[in-house]
Amino acid sequence: MQIPQLFYGRRGETKRRLAPLIKALERGAELETLDFGPTMASSEVPSAALLLNSGRMGSDTDDFHCYALLDGLLEGIGRRGIHRRYFDAAFVWSLRAPWSFVATLGEIGGIFFLKLSPAVFAREPNPELLRGKPEWFGPYLKATLRHWDALVAEGPRFAEAPMGRRHEFDGMTPALGAILGDCGVVRSAADADTPAKILVAIHRALAVIEGKPSA
Repeated sequence: MQIPQLFYGRRGETKRRLAPLIKALERGAELETLDFGPTMASSEVPSAALLLNSGRMGSDTDDFHCYALLDGLLEGIGRRGIHRRYFDAAFVWSLRAPWSFVATLGEIGGIFFLKLSPAVFAREPNPELLRGKPEWFGPYLKATLRHWDALVAEGPRFAEAPMGRRHEFDGMTPALGAILGDCGVVRSAADADTPAKILVAIHRALAVIEGKPSA
């Protein structure tokens, strides 16, 4: 997996490198215009984890902080009153490449699609912005299928936080669980307890969204 080099390192280092880009987004810059610099293959540092969250209170090690762009924008919503639309645009953009899609696999993705209001959005004047957007369910499911093989190929490198337990990508994420539940294709844990069942559920959910009969 190719990942921009600026996302590799310690948590604080990555945050400092990304700060100018996040400020540019907050001023209205388009993501397509930002320069993330050269990339590196994740295989160059096989000991590094692909982090899904910052784990702010835990240990800090040299890892891939793929979540950092969305996390920085989310922090801006909570602390600086940044409008949700900047986070929304970045979230949709993150569906494009395997490395950026990693950012949606943890709690950030869950926050986006779950209908419960997280505390970080407490200042949002429009409560409807707290809800996952149904029109983005399809794009998220299709991105999951598109990046599936690349994520599986990384092996047991995904972790919730530095020094956390590492695991393989098995398909189930907070965001995906919320979407599949909303579409009515997963009613219990047994409906999606293996990657094969998750893939079937994704295709059924897409059929529901697109109004097609499902098997």
